[in-house]
Amino acid sequence: MRIEKILVPVDFSAHTSAAIRAACELAQRHHASLTLLHVWGPVAYALPEGFLFYTPEQLSRMYSECQALLAAGKAEAEKAGAAQVQVLLREGVVASEISAVARSGRYDLIVIGSHGRTGIRHALVGSIAEKVAREAPCAVMIVKAPPAMGASASSTDLSAIEQGMRLDAIYQRRATRSYLPERVSDAAIRALLDAAVRAPTAMHLEPWAFAIVQDRERLKKLSDRAKELAPPEHRAAFDSPDFNIFYDAGTLIVICGHGAGPFVEADCWLAAENLMLAACARGLGTCPIGFALPALHLPEVKDALGIPAGVTAIAPIIVGFPRGAVVDSGRKPPEILRWIKPVAVEQ
Repeated sequence: MRIEKILVPVDFSAHTSAAIRAACELAQRHHASLTLLHVWGPVAYALPEGFLFYTPEQLSRMYSECQALLAAGKAEAEKAGAAQVQVLLREGVVASEISAVARSGRYDLIVIGSHGRTGIRHALVGSIAEKVAREAPCAVMIVKAPPAMGASASSTDLSAIEQGMRLDAIYQRRATRSYLPERVSDAAIRALLDAAVRAPTAMHLEPWAFAIVQDRERLKKLSDRAKELAPPEHRAAFDSPDFNIFYDAGTLIVICGHGAGPFVEADCWLAAENLMLAACARGLGTCPIGFALPALHLPEVKDALGIPAGVTAIAPIIVGFPRGAVVDSGRKPPEILRWIKPVAVEQ
């Protein structure tokens, strides 16, 4: 097989670093050029009250961030020995755009990273690799990441890109509102719970407890009940009988708190942040669903979910495999009320 041009789709996750390394080895062996491609998803997503679009300023900032990450990927590829490396940034439907670039650029091979889950349907982001393999005009190579990349590898064992992605989990986390139908495994959920309980806790009380719902019929009923209890000013947004407040995610993790101490709620939300960051690092999407709380406080709902009378639902978090990339909405700069520094001591 003659290989002169290699295309590597990247999603800025640690898992695609394995694909970059494999592509660099092939590029050296065949004296081939290498192209790193990142495809933006749609720059709007649907809410019950309409579509949310990003401002030109937000899009410009996100574009600059993607360019910087692609530049870092290029530097890493060149460091790994690839002689001819270029980068491309495109907007569109991810799998279709990858295939279109491969076709127009006459690439000989596409190298895609896998999140290490079983089956091609879970490669890259959900079923993207499967679609690319079906539609691409050239050969497609799926690279499975080493287990350590999704588990407990030491930072000293990671490439510069991988270290950056681990450190940037905070910046990569997004509120995901569209999910693939694949079920999150029991092992993955236990790993998320293990991360959650490592959160800071006042006086080491560890007040948290968890209720997990993966039955879609039960989730639909809970969504319908929550919509009935929504505040009047928000109820119009839930008029559609098809709208599900859990965005059709297949997993709901309810973080609950024992007792009514002054720090119980804070501890549970710290656990929720740990859980969401751990999910992001594993390629999973999450979103807190505050509108579910009134329904979760009903005695009959608590009984059905096994939540005792003295335990309160605090942080409902949906979890699942994202249906495509989620665009960063940006944040305002930190508001610093006062920064008090020590007065210089005269010598």
